[in-house]
Amino acid sequence: MLSYILYTNMSFYQFLTMLLIFSLPFIPEQFVATPIKILIGIFSIIILPVFYKEFVLDIKIKFLPTIFFLAFIFVTAITTTFSIDYEKSIMQFYIFLCFFVVFVSIRSIFPSFKSKELLTLLFLCIVSILSFISLYNTLVRHYVNRESLSFLWIYHGHNHLSALLVFAIPLALYFLKSYW
Repeated sequence: MLSYILYTNMSFYQFLTMLLIFSLPFIPEQFVATPIKILIGIFSIIILPVFYKEFVLDIKIKFLPTIFFLAFIFVTAITTTFSIDYEKSIMQFYIFLCFFVVFVSIRSIFPSFKSKELLTLLFLCIVSILSFISLYNTLVRHYVNRESLSFLWIYHGHNHLSALLVFAIPLALYFLKSYW
């Protein structure tokens, strides 16, 4: 029954993932914003059925990345109990748990090569849009934000668009090599 529900709702999970990936970079203060933490938490809760199925399978076949991530979560839980600042530590632990759920589930949400290519193309489009916005804010408006980090503008002399480009450039080169 669960596999039937997952199979019929997989396009829903794909749509939801793409919607989340599209919206996150455009929220200001990406690295500290509460709305991002809430969205990632809600998304993690929604994909829990997929996570459960994949997690059990990963443990059964001893999939090393999942086991290492699980060990990381375990160590993080222990260190969180000894933290000086519980509020920040618990929030970081919550984010790591959400990332773990997404990490384990994403292979099942995008199982085919074509669906993975679609996700990659969406990511490249988002990075291109962010690059143009960042260039406009930097070169035309000369806008410098001294309050928050973002992909959209300079923060104390630099922006964080390069963090996205580190992932986007190899993906773009792959598409150039494959389709040209």
